[in-house]
Amino acid sequence: MSHAAFSNIPYIAICQMTEGQFHLLKVLRLHASFLTEGTHDPGADDYEVDPERLERVADSILKLTRSAGEPDSDPGEADSYFEAVALAGRAKLLVGKLPEAESLLREALEFGVHGDRPQDQISIAEVKQNLGSALDLQGNEDEATPLFEEALDVLQHSDPVPLETVANLSNNLGMIYRNRKQYEEAEQMYLRAVEIFSELPDREIEEALVHNNLGTLYFVADELDGARIRHEKALAMRRRLLPKKDIDIGQSAFNLAVVCHQMDELEEAEPLYKEATKILKQAIDDDPELYEVVMQNYATLVDSIGKPRAAAKILTKAARQLEKAGHTPSWRRKS
Repeated sequence: MSHAAFSNIPYIAICQMTEGQFHLLKVLRLHASFLTEGTHDPGADDYEVDPERLERVADSILKLTRSAGEPDSDPGEADSYFEAVALAGRAKLLVGKLPEAESLLREALEFGVHGDRPQDQISIAEVKQNLGSALDLQGNEDEATPLFEEALDVLQHSDPVPLETVANLSNNLGMIYRNRKQYEEAEQMYLRAVEIFSELPDREIEEALVHNNLGTLYFVADELDGARIRHEKALAMRRRLLPKKDIDIGQSAFNLAVVCHQMDELEEAEPLYKEATKILKQAIDDDPELYEVVMQNYATLVDSIGKPRAAAKILTKAARQLEKAGHTPSWRRKS
């Protein structure tokens, strides 16, 4: 958990452990604190969590904690049990083991809310955020939404406010509200996320992502001027911050091309489509449907400016590339 390092637990609180097991648990918990909190040296490089390493440490902590049996009403033992289960759930989430993460985080939430020693609101909010993410990534937006909303409500009123967490929650809720066509609510969430990320150091990549999401929101809401402004910002930031052929640059170029195409600004759209096709070709094996849509749109634009033969060549070339990747494009499928 990002809220706090693990508390010190008196040996007597885990009465079924040997002294050696207890000292091992202390070492593992210190290790976990380092992995989740990182270094506090102001001169050090940014610290990134190693998910696989964290998972191994969290699994060991949970195994040792469970070996002591079910926690009783002792405050230290209850806190230790909650922290161990919540950490293991977060670790499973980070490595993409979503069903395991969901199960552990549900257990932590149930214990933290209804156990003999209820946990503090901040810790519960963090578990709700992680559980919401596990559910959202499995396509369960209905159950994820109230968890995100409850977590955001608590964290935005905490002292100090965990700004990056609030921004991420706002962005997540923005995507859910957009999918539900709650466009005003989505806009509010995205604008808040952009505002926070723009004020945090070294978070321009995240800010660009939210600009991209805002552009997509405005496009589906048929607010093309707003969509263009946001996609232009996202593309400019990604070009400045990312390697030249990064997939995110290709995605932003395509998004902006679609907006310009829709606004009948074909001269602006054509070079953007070209840029997108060159970059997104790299990801054809991972996402052939996206590459198919990009090439179809590009061919449609070329045809609309009076170049039908060039458009046909674009589709023929795209079909060869897609079929080589094991994907039959829609224009070659039998009805």
